[in-house]
Formats: sequence, C-alpha cells, structure tokens
Amino acid sequence: MTAQLARMRLIRSLIFFLLLVALARPAVGQKRPALNRPEDLPLFIESYYEHPQPELIGRAIELLPTSPDLNVPNAIGPTLAFLTEVFLANPDRLPAWKAVIDKQDARTKTLLTRAVEWTEEGGVLKVEAHSAGGNDLYWGAFFATGKPVFIERLLAETRYADQLENMQLWAAGISAKWSLASNARQHPSVHAILESYKTNADKQIQELINELLTKDPADYQREMRETAARQRAAGKWR
Repeated sequence: MTAQLARMRLIRSLIFFLLLVALARPAVGQKRPALNRPEDLPLFIESYYEHPQPELIGRAIELLPTSPDLNVPNAIGPTLAFLTEVFLANPDRLPAWKAVIDKQDARTKTLLTRAVEWTEEGGVLKVEAHSAGGNDLYWGAFFATGKPVFIERLLAETRYADQLENMQLWAAGISAKWSLASNARQHPSVHAILESYKTNADKQIQELINELLTKDPADYQREMRETAARQRAAGKWR
C-alpha cells in the first residue's frame, strides 16, 4: 500500500507541477521587477542567467521564507539548485550569504544549508537523480548560469520517456521533453543551445531536437495524462 501511494503521489505531483508552471510562469524577456516582494522572486530566478546580479542574492534569501519558491513543494528543488550554482560561482560572497542564511527561520535555514552543502560537494552536476525532481534541479542550475551542460543533461533524460515499466524513469523522460519544449519557446538561449546540438548529432538526436522545437508542449502534458491513465487502467501503476 505504501508503494502504491508513493506512485500515485508521484503522478499527481508531476501533473500538478507541469500545469502550475505552464499557467503561472511569468514571461521571460519582460522587465525584471524590483526585488521588493516574495512575488518578485520567480522572475528574478528565471531570468538571472541573462543578467547576473549577485549583489541581490542576500535580499533574495531574505524574501524566501514567505515566497512560493520555498513553500510550493515542487519549487524547492530548483530554488536550491539555483542558489547552489550562484554560491559556486561567487565563493568570495558566500560567507556574507551564510550570515544572512543564519538569520532566517529554522526551516529556511535547514533548506538553504542544503544548498551550501551541494556547493561544497561541487554543485548540481554532482547530484545524480533520474527523476522529474532531478530535472527540476537542472533547470534551477541553468537559470543560475546559462550553461549548456544542464540542457545536455536534460536532453539525455528524454531517453527514459518510453520506460513504462518504471514510473520514475518515465516521469524523468516525459518531464524532460515537456520542459525542454516549453522553455525553448520562452528562452531564446535554450532554443539556440538545442539547435547547436544538431550539428554533430546522429539522426536520432536530430529528430528528437526537431520534435522538441516544433511540438506543442501541451501535447506532452496530454501524453503524460493519457499514459498515466492507461497504466493505471491496466493495473501497472496504482
């Protein structure tokens, strides 16, 4: 029963996350708001790689306790990954940021201490996780750095989209496809990185990238819902 509940929660969590991001994400490219309110944090994080402002990270940390970025379960991972890579890129500022972290409430301090630990371990690339949650970490890291390696990791996860015998791997694959297709439409840098990979890729990868750049992200959401329903009806997933 415990395993069945865990599988159901994974499916519901993935569906909730995809729909939430698709409906609530601010448009990239609009003017970045002043970092005055917790509501300003999502756009600040998602557009940070375009114009890094490490001088605002201390303020961002202060806003996190009441922000959706630490209070919506599926947003915690990418937020911590974002901070991990920002910390990694600015070691000279880390002592000051640690001092700000120490002033936060116990829950926030515990979560952000995890980001500091990931930094000390070498960053998000050292975290191995073939899951939808692992993909979230790669996006958080990309938004901090703009590094193509995180898009490459996500592209590699798409190979699991047909692994229906393993729900966690399937979720990793289908969420990677959806997120790449969605973000390629909203972030010119993501689109350009995917295009650049086609140059030396084999035919299979070229076709995959063409699919990601042309398919409506909503089709992946529909595929996810339909696949989950079929697997449950067949008694393969609970």
